[in-house]
Amino acid sequence: MTAERNLCPIAPSAACRLLAGVLTAAALFSGVMAAPSPAASPGALDGAFGGGVVELPQGTQLNGVAVQGDGRVVVTGLTGGITNRTMLVARLTASGALDSSFGGGDGLVTLPLPAGATGLIGESVAIQPNGLIVVAADIFAATGHDGMLVARLDGAGNTDPGFAGGAATVLRGTGSRAEVNAVAVRPDGGIVLGGAAVSGSGAPTAAIVRLAPSGAQTGAVGYLNIGESTIEGLALQSDGKIAVVGSQKSGQIVQAFIGRANADGTKDPSFAGDGVLERQFALPGGARSALQAVAVEQGGTLVAAGYALAGADPNAPGIFNVTTRVDASGNPDGSFGAGGVRYIAGARSNMVNAQAATGATGVATNGGHVYSGGSWDESGSSALAVQAQNADGGLDGGFGIGGQTITPVRGFEAPGYGMALALSSDGLYVAGSSGGLGNDSTTGVVARYGAYPLVSPPPPPPPPPPPPPAGGGGAPPAAPAAPTTGSVDGPPPSPAKLEIARAQVLRSDRRLDVLAPITALASGEVKVAFHAAGRFERFESKIDSKNRRIRFNQRIPKAQASMGTGIMTITYGGDADTQPQEVRLRAAAGKAKLDAERPKIKNGVLTAAGEISTRARGVVRLQLLYEPPGEETVTLEYTAKIKDGKYEFDVKLPSEVRTGIATRRGVVHSYTLFTGYLPRRIRGEMTSYQVLPAP
Repeated sequence: MTAERNLCPIAPSAACRLLAGVLTAAALFSGVMAAPSPAASPGALDGAFGGGVVELPQGTQLNGVAVQGDGRVVVTGLTGGITNRTMLVARLTASGALDSSFGGGDGLVTLPLPAGATGLIGESVAIQPNGLIVVAADIFAATGHDGMLVARLDGAGNTDPGFAGGAATVLRGTGSRAEVNAVAVRPDGGIVLGGAAVSGSGAPTAAIVRLAPSGAQTGAVGYLNIGESTIEGLALQSDGKIAVVGSQKSGQIVQAFIGRANADGTKDPSFAGDGVLERQFALPGGARSALQAVAVEQGGTLVAAGYALAGADPNAPGIFNVTTRVDASGNPDGSFGAGGVRYIAGARSNMVNAQAATGATGVATNGGHVYSGGSWDESGSSALAVQAQNADGGLDGGFGIGGQTITPVRGFEAPGYGMALALSSDGLYVAGSSGGLGNDSTTGVVARYGAYPLVSPPPPPPPPPPPPPAGGGGAPPAAPAAPTTGSVDGPPPSPAKLEIARAQVLRSDRRLDVLAPITALASGEVKVAFHAAGRFERFESKIDSKNRRIRFNQRIPKAQASMGTGIMTITYGGDADTQPQEVRLRAAAGKAKLDAERPKIKNGVLTAAGEISTRARGVVRLQLLYEPPGEETVTLEYTAKIKDGKYEFDVKLPSEVRTGIATRRGVVHSYTLFTGYLPRRIRGEMTSYQVLPAP
């Protein structure tokens, strides 16, 4: 069995295949492809695009991104900070410069507030086949959401007077409390909006609005009628049907949904029975999940992305990026992850609270690759993030570091939030903000990463050959295929048992000092990536098998050393006897003093407790690894909030987990991790324990 590296902060041998469901988000490019530029390697920040990350003026936030056919990049959001909330549309050249041919020569366009509005925020952008730019925005009044606005711009950034006189307002001033989150354009120039509005009375419910190329509303609003809910992402199928994803709320419980509507906005009963599949993807102890974007694959298969929470405390949750695939009938695709779902730990979502970052707010698929993007968070330090998965949901080891790339904006000292994703022949774009959502000091940012070459959809298969003539003469029937099994002979590879005893930055010596015990079975080298002061320092370190440890005192640049802290990633590729593993945490001078007890499983309940420095804040993470017969290693992660220097886990394991552990191959192993605390320069630490022996 070939194990794959995990993107969980304690990333062990296999992808985070946690049990329960959850989805990821989407935003796709529109228009004809430009000729590809010299590409960065998949997952690498593309320095040809403004150095990799482009910053807009202060006071801006970005929520949507699309790529024109000529390679120029259009983004939308707001300017003037959260106080003034003025709609912004900006365009960048393929090299990352603000486009002087757009707007007033500075590449920026602002749209005036409708009469009586207190704010106007661009949420999504799409490119029509003729190159015109369509942007959708939320209108705000003193009472909150107050309708949708759609504007169409020409190549110079001027509003199109042939489109509703310049801008169309929808469901405004009717008590609908309407909001818009997504926009898509049809081949004929028609426009589809996804969001929410009140249907009759009560709370807003997920809604689809259709506009003609002229900007006039066509037909009735398509309400999903699933209670208080909103559409957060949508995509159009080639047959005109509309794929949608979002969230549905009942009290304090928020769950995800994925659905499909007919071209007229009515629910499609051929999908999941009544057009909508509602599903709670939150993990044990969590009560929130949402899908934030969706992409359509060939044959009508849908891939979606979003987030899911684990743990009961909403102020210190374990938050996972989730991706899911369903077939054209709405059934989970069992070949993708576990029951159609894959989880990636370490992400946060802006659906949680004002300070949290998005888990996955964009998804795109091409050539068997599934890309999702948003943000990654570690103890309050947020950064832009992109990840790539294979067609089976497993993390793509050829993309970034083990399938993921983390990009701080101006170092981890300034939080970064990814809000939208687009794929083009030039690469993978993530748009968002830096500096803290919900205030006036944010800065809109756009990053470009290398992606795999785009693959055009294959031609339709040829028609089947005619049947043989009566009386025989045809080819003999094929012999039945030899049966295959999922069994694996011999014991599974041993856990790497990687621990982080010390990871500190020595300012005066300008060194990264690390001591990391590991199993005596491990051999070879580990790859190390250290990020601080806006740059990566990468090197390799040999494993000291005799002393069962990884030990290095690596010289680092002065700018990094002067920070006194940074994010370190250690990647062990594994060997014939040992599972691969990856861990990402903060290096700093302050000791966490993590004192973790050995976790126990008794009567289907997982318990663990320990102590940590009273100066530490946030959560302690506990990962549990086991291998069911004939399957990959399953990795479960739970979080416990730190309180007065202590933490405690008490988790009732789901029946599927209990069965998998009872029938396991090999041991049940655990890792307990504190990833660090930036405000007090406390470093991350990790311990490793065997929980149950091999049966």
